[in-house]
Amino acid sequence: MEFIHAPKACASVGPYSHCVKAGSTYYLCGQVPFHPVTGEVVGNGMKEQAVQTLANMKAVLEAAGLAVTDTSVGVSRALIIRISVDFPAPLNPMIP
Repeated sequence: MEFIHAPKACASVGPYSHCVKAGSTYYLCGQVPFHPVTGEVVGNGMKEQAVQTLANMKAVLEAAGLAVTDTSVGVSRALIIRISVDFPAPLNPMIP
């Protein structure tokens, strides 16, 4: 098992790693809308907070040597698509 720390993502707020690699599978911890430098919540609305959360997720993926376009992050992308169905107005502009 490999524990991956993402220096460009917000600090972990608990006793866990940003990502754990077990074999060829990567497990990302839940991300939050905290700014990676200040540690403060970004924005007051769902759109700003979702953008920051996804930026933190991207930073974790990059620290693991992955990209959001990799097929290995298919489950995360499916989750994002599900969120866009539940909250179409504020989130759809962020979903490719």
